Amino acid sequence: MNIRTFLNTKISSYLPNKELLKSSFTYIGSDVLNKILPFLLLPIITRYLSPEDYGTISVFTSIVGFLAVFVGLGSQELVQANFFKETKETLKYHIGDVFIITLITSVIYLLGFIIFGDYFFKEYGLGLIWLILAVLYTFGEFFGKIISIIWIAEGRSTTFAKYQNFGSLFIIATTILFVVALELGWRGRLYSLLLSSFVFSTITFYLLNTEGYIGLRLNFEKLKICVNDSMGVLPYSVSFWFKNAALLLLMAATIGKSETGIYTVAMGIAGLIIFATNSLNKVWQPLLYKMLANKNVIDTKIVKSMYIFMVLIVSGGLFLIVISDLLVKTVLAPEFHSATKYVRLLVISMTLQSLFTVMADYLIFYKEGKKLTFASISGIVMQYLLIFMFYYLKNLTVSNIITALIITNLYTLIISWVMVHKVRSLPWLFFLKKKS
Repeated sequence: MNIRTFLNTKISSYLPNKELLKSSFTYIGSDVLNKILPFLLLPIITRYLSPEDYGTISVFTSIVGFLAVFVGLGSQELVQANFFKETKETLKYHIGDVFIITLITSVIYLLGFIIFGDYFFKEYGLGLIWLILAVLYTFGEFFGKIISIIWIAEGRSTTFAKYQNFGSLFIIATTILFVVALELGWRGRLYSLLLSSFVFSTITFYLLNTEGYIGLRLNFEKLKICVNDSMGVLPYSVSFWFKNAALLLLMAATIGKSETGIYTVAMGIAGLIIFATNSLNKVWQPLLYKMLANKNVIDTKIVKSMYIFMVLIVSGGLFLIVISDLLVKTVLAPEFHSATKYVRLLVISMTLQSLFTVMADYLIFYKEGKKLTFASISGIVMQYLLIFMFYYLKNLTVSNIITALIITNLYTLIISWVMVHKVRSLPWLFFLKKKS
């Protein structure tokens, strides 16, 4: 059997139809371009920003990452899962409830930073104004996330691609303006992100309202239901922040912002595997949800679909490991070449984390929040126990922190796979059965 026949007869039966497959390539192509454009910017801005500057930016993005998890309490994650279960009339009020929750939590964190921000974040070199801007930035990102979910679910791949790529070009243009032309340093990079958030949140709010996807009501019972449903997903989202972004704050405080900056650049290169997974997941997740919702779809087809996605993730990770050294030396300024020692380890860690995403999508569909909570919390505890062990032994280095990440992500992947099997017994070893 030649390759073309194999693709047509074997793999294609577990992929979307031709129309959806065409949309899939649009999504993936858009995400590739969206990631490549900032990546191509690295040779420029690493010559205008020092490792310490990158460390400061990392602290800000880590705070934003924290807020992105807790602003809205994870309720945004359920919009896509509910898209295929609700009518548009019901969905718009569900999105409205999520908007209200996001607004309330944003105000709470804004007040919290105003009262306690200087006390907790003074040592990181970010003043109160940057903490306030971080909250406003996170709130603005809500609209872009929701409209992206809607466009993907509706199959409007071209619209999504234009929106995403124009946003990337806007950030690149303003970064060059603020960092290169005006030489504003790390502040220039943050100005670019903040300006982009303001401009595009305004546009997306108008589009969501025009297309009838925001219906506001003050129904406390519905808000309570929305919060309760989202709380099951929240620990899963929290785990990603603690596994990655929270470490930036830890490293900045214990190892220094310069080494944190080098780690951040290495994570940006290794994070290509996360980016690739997220790109594929935009297509695969709706396909999985449709198969799970259709009782006529056999379990073997679901398993094969999951395996195909996982093989693609592992293949991408292996390829990135092979070319990592070349990427670092070609893309980064000489001051950042020491990032090479971190990239390969981070690729292993992030590949395992990406495989966990496959299991998490499955559990989210069945609203198995408790299982995700256990996997996430136990993984976090294990990770920080390992990090504390290295700290206690006075051997807390970036390499050892990444080692702790690898061990934790492997544990989380294994336990989540077991949980998926308990939710719905799937024929994982179907290929071992003898054909009759």
